[in-house]
Formats: sequence, structure tokens, C-alpha cells
Amino acid sequence: MQRERHGTLFIDNERRLGMYLRGLWQSEALFVPYSLAFDEIRKPVPYLNDLGLHLPDVYDDFIVPSHARGRGARGEGERDGVVRGIDRYRALLAHLSAHRRWTSNLIADNLSPFQRMAVETFEDSRVEYLAMQEFPGLRQLWCKLHPVPQEDIEQVAGVSYIRHRLAMLSRALLDPHHRYQNPVILKYVARFHEVMAKGNTRTFDIQLLGVQFIAETKVASDSA
Repeated sequence: MQRERHGTLFIDNERRLGMYLRGLWQSEALFVPYSLAFDEIRKPVPYLNDLGLHLPDVYDDFIVPSHARGRGARGEGERDGVVRGIDRYRALLAHLSAHRRWTSNLIADNLSPFQRMAVETFEDSRVEYLAMQEFPGLRQLWCKLHPVPQEDIEQVAGVSYIRHRLAMLSRALLDPHHRYQNPVILKYVARFHEVMAKGNTRTFDIQLLGVQFIAETKVASDSA
């Protein structure tokens, strides 16, 4: 039955991915694959916890949108705008491994849901920044897999666009060639890089950026 499925199957690549973790990250982890085939309403997402690294049991090749192409030379795993399934697994494991190495727990009881989302966005960017210092090629791979939200979208009254703003922020933090002009996005990209330039950053150091970003950008429709 597994052989009839399309895409890159985890079960066929578990050994390769384990070698990737040990070789690049000097890390061992239990893989906990989950299926995407049966939950159509709420798609599960990758995560890590004490049980191991939870990841999809299959990845299709990813078609890179035309507006996300042309950022550097074509890398391994990309052919004519395609990122292979095995390289999607590598990108995911690099991200989760970066969190395992550099993320520490925060007491978030006093944070609102929006503040938590923003702190998580900055922390994702922080650990990816640190990972790219060791493995610069990750930037190209992650850029090809990261959405490129349009800045000037038509906004409907009463609809929250906080996820859209955070997606733009995340892209701008990852991609030095982003084309966003939003002054608040640019301000927090600059502040993020100021924090990272000091070195020896911790998860706690990034929390204030997330809280302040929400305070500065929140509008009435975000509570709709």
C-alpha cells in the first residue's frame, strides 16, 4: 500500500534523514511520522516534543512559485523551480534541530494569543539565523519554501490580517532581498538584526520584539 502512494515517503528515507541529523547536527532523535491522508479539516503540522520529531509520512515535490525564484544560484534539490521531497524533509529537520539546540522555554501565561504568535515568529527567525551562520546554504532552501505574501492586498473590513503581517515579517527576516516597504516591517527587521548582531542571544531576548510588534501593528479588526 505504501508503494502505491506518490511523493517522497518517509519510510524509504528514514535512514538517510537520520544520517543527516547525525552528520550535520551531531544529534539523535526519534522520528514520529504522521499521516496527512485522513485529516482533511485540520491538517497536522510538524513539531517537536519529548517524544521526538513529528513529521509527515510523505512529502510531494514543491513547485516554487515564479515570484520566489531567481534568488541565488540553483541549489541541490531544485530543478526548474522544483524542490524535491527529500530536501523538504531536510529543510524541516534543520528548522526543528535549530529549535532543539537554541530554543529555551518561556513562561507565556501573560501573553495574548497574538503576542505568542509574534514571539514564535521572531524565535523561528532567530534560530534560523543562527543555523544559517553555520550552514549558509539553508537560506536558499528556506527562501524557496517560504511564502512570499503580497504587500498591497485588498483588505476586507472586519477581517483580521495579523497572520498576513506576520508572514510578511517572517519573509523579510529570512530574505535580505525582500521588496517590502511597510515602515513597521522594516523597523522590526532592523531591530531584529541589531539584537542578533550582539551575539549570544536567547529566546527571552526576542520576546520583547514580539510583544512590541503586536502593540505597534494591532488594529481593531484583529479582534474580530
